[in-house]
Amino acid sequence: MAENTPSTALQQFEQISQISAVRQVGLLLGLAASIAIGVGVVFWAQGPDYSPLYADLTANDASQIITQLEQSNVDYVYEPNSGMISVAAGEIHQVRMRLASAGLPRSSSRGFDILQDDQSIGTSSFMETARFDRALEEELALSIQELDSVQSARVHLAIPKQTAFMRSRSKPNASIVVGLYPGRVMGEGQVAAIVYLVASSVSDLEPEGVTLIDQRGSLLSSRSSSPDLMLSNEQFRFRRQIEDSYMQRINDMLIPIVGNDKVRVQVTAEVDFTSEERTEEQYSDKPASVRSEQTLEEQSAQATASGIPGTLSATAPGAAAEEGNESAQGTSSPTRKSVRTSRNYELDRIVRHVKQGAGRVERLAVAVVLDNKMAPGAEGEAMVATALSQEELQEIENLVKEAVGFSAARGDTVTVSNMRFATPEPFDVIEESIMDSPQLWSGLKILAGFIALIVLILSVLRPALRNLSESSGRALEASQTLQHQQQNNLALQGLDGQTMAPAQQTYDLKLSRARTMVNDEPTRASNVIKSWVGEDA
Repeated sequence: MAENTPSTALQQFEQISQISAVRQVGLLLGLAASIAIGVGVVFWAQGPDYSPLYADLTANDASQIITQLEQSNVDYVYEPNSGMISVAAGEIHQVRMRLASAGLPRSSSRGFDILQDDQSIGTSSFMETARFDRALEEELALSIQELDSVQSARVHLAIPKQTAFMRSRSKPNASIVVGLYPGRVMGEGQVAAIVYLVASSVSDLEPEGVTLIDQRGSLLSSRSSSPDLMLSNEQFRFRRQIEDSYMQRINDMLIPIVGNDKVRVQVTAEVDFTSEERTEEQYSDKPASVRSEQTLEEQSAQATASGIPGTLSATAPGAAAEEGNESAQGTSSPTRKSVRTSRNYELDRIVRHVKQGAGRVERLAVAVVLDNKMAPGAEGEAMVATALSQEELQEIENLVKEAVGFSAARGDTVTVSNMRFATPEPFDVIEESIMDSPQLWSGLKILAGFIALIVLILSVLRPALRNLSESSGRALEASQTLQHQQQNNLALQGLDGQTMAPAQQTYDLKLSRARTMVNDEPTRASNVIKSWVGEDA
């Protein structure tokens, strides 16, 4: 192996200097390009992986976020066409928290702040009204954006001009466009909340006049919803709440007994949503007691006929004779007697004013299915599934009845059954692959950069330098061989005493000179032959 000495290095530089200028320039350009590519690969391998921080940003929000990132010395990449800002993947969560503490990104809406702008003296009332309506729209949009599922919102108000004529007045309307976060869905409760929020913020605006759509053009609020249908939905949700409450009671009681996946419960509740109000008055059947009594008794004597004594003017002839006989006998005149009694009784009276609200449970139907219990097998065998006994089922049924407030008079039913549950098919647990680790990809990225650099050195720089060195060596050896031949010619001239002409140098003389050179310097001769073979190739 050749030794790396200063003379060898100097000789290599001399060889490079002996090649043509074009090849020297090409060598320098190739070397510079290789170094630049290598440095670029190293920086690329060591550079961070960028992930999107925010997308679809407005110019105002993007400028504020970029200013905050520059103040925090955070590297970022901004794409003006899409409005997306990207930062290093490992810092994305910290950067978002830092920006959130600064209130970024914020909407470009200013709300009522636009009313503080200076106005010209010639501003008309129409412009003032338009500015107020715009400020109100932006304020409502900001309020709607406070919801967790709403990413952006726009509100359009159609407020008619007020007039003194009642018949000419028209009601205002509102249109709302909301942009939801990916994967989020707005429920009916949130839709109703937004509708009533806007309706309550605008004078004379009714909820039926508010239209709400999302970014996909889906209508979220429907004006065709009748009050009866809305009431039915409320009743359905109320019944579901009652059923879920009963199911939760039963599960809380049975799960500790039979196990978490060993019981299934379903409850059906019949609810009466009619309201009733009545007044009842009821009297007791017990004997009444006398409260007060008043008795009135009257007695009077009957009046007799009278006249001038000794005459028959007052009485009939027969009667007079009879009366004379009675008087003669000494009897008294007849009397009249009457008795009247008034009694007041104290009665037991009950007056009820009954008012029954809607939502009464009229009947419950409860179904409980239990899985087989696990019991030890015979002679120490593995656990086997065994059906529950009738006593155990009866005990569980009694517990369920007590948990739901069973009422036979109401018509409640409770059914407890024991069935074997289907065994779920085993599935392979998908573990997190190491290929999904960001640290692995960062390491592979650095390794790929170094491998590319090594391949560049071995495949480009080394062959170029080797070819250049071999070409320079062959040129130097050829020049040295030519110089040696010239010296041999001079030596032969000294021996012969005269210089031979080229025509006189026969083949034998050339062959003898070649043999002499090979015998004297075999290494140089072999190099010359190698150079010839290389040129022929």
